[in-house]
Amino acid sequence: MANRQPPSRNQQHLVLRPEAWPEIDRRLWQAGLDPGDGLDGPAYAAGLKPITLRNAARGYGRWLAVLAALGELDPSADPAGRVTRQRAGAYLRALRVAGNSNNTIIARFMELRMALRVMRPEADAAFAWLTAPGGRSLASRLPVDRRPIEAIDARVLAGWGRQLMDDAVSLADPRRRGMQFRNGLLIMLLALRAPRLRSIAALRLGRQVLCQGGGARIALEVAGVKNERRLEYGVPADALPYEGIASVVSQTTLRANVS
Repeated sequence: MANRQPPSRNQQHLVLRPEAWPEIDRRLWQAGLDPGDGLDGPAYAAGLKPITLRNAARGYGRWLAVLAALGELDPSADPAGRVTRQRAGAYLRALRVAGNSNNTIIARFMELRMALRVMRPEADAAFAWLTAPGGRSLASRLPVDRRPIEAIDARVLAGWGRQLMDDAVSLADPRRRGMQFRNGLLIMLLALRAPRLRSIAALRLGRQVLCQGGGARIALEVAGVKNERRLEYGVPADALPYEGIASVVSQTTLRANVS
């Protein structure tokens, strides 16, 4: 690879979306997503979750963007043929110049290998060096950054969430009331028994948050749980008052109907 200028500041964070990939890459990606007829066994992508595939596509788009910025993207070349140790080294340097942490760099190389496996599953063993150069994992070669985190007492957070909910009930504006109560409820749930972020984002009153006279229950369906097992647990009445939830929901609905 000839000496190239490093990507400009505007190019350092670019990610090519799948529709902007070279034609051969788009075709192989779509073929890799096809579950097939089952005669040849399930495709690699068939066992991956949509979020995993999305991350792989995004990481691969980052790889293509860096190659394009370096003048190394041949749109007619096979995706597997573009991957060389020299280009991988240039990719690593570009990620560092862009300010990516070692954690992010490790993830980008894992995503690159994953995308290649979707497109060229038969060649995966040939790309083991992307995530384990010399037989050692990237995590052992690149020190993982540990950012200092100031832990806040869960009781303080729970008290804050409860106060937000209590104050929200008396707010006149239905939108402000609903938003503040929601924020307090989420803070309370995170302080008491925090599910993962994606599970929190999926919570809906009446579906995952089930109001009961003695408090409430959190019911997470398979799609919202990482291990794909339904999870249900109770929240004490003194921590999550049913009356408060019912009041906010009914007042918001009533005022919305009146207006």
